[in-house]
Amino acid sequence: YITVEAKRVDVKPTDKDDGVGQLKSYMSACSKCRHGVWVASEKMAFRRLEDGTIEDDVDIPRFGDDEPTVPQFAGLVPALDLKATLHPTFRMSGE
Repeated sequence: YITVEAKRVDVKPTDKDDGVGQLKSYMSACSKCRHGVWVASEKMAFRRLEDGTIEDDVDIPRFGDDEPTVPQFAGLVPALDLKATLHPTFRMSGE
């Protein structure tokens, strides 16, 4: 399980009430939670170890994986026909 804590952009990770400590307390309270992400002006990822301690992590794992992986160049796919994909965005912005 993954816990995500999303905050306003002006909230700092060190904030006493809304910072990373809040996410870590939620992770500790949920026995099945293995990963956590705190998002505001920056993104921070954490994982809970078997002994219950919570440590920094690089990211959260992809669906079906137990550990996060670093993307490899060989796994990149070229972007094709972005105009068609983003067409609703263009329409909403008046272009």
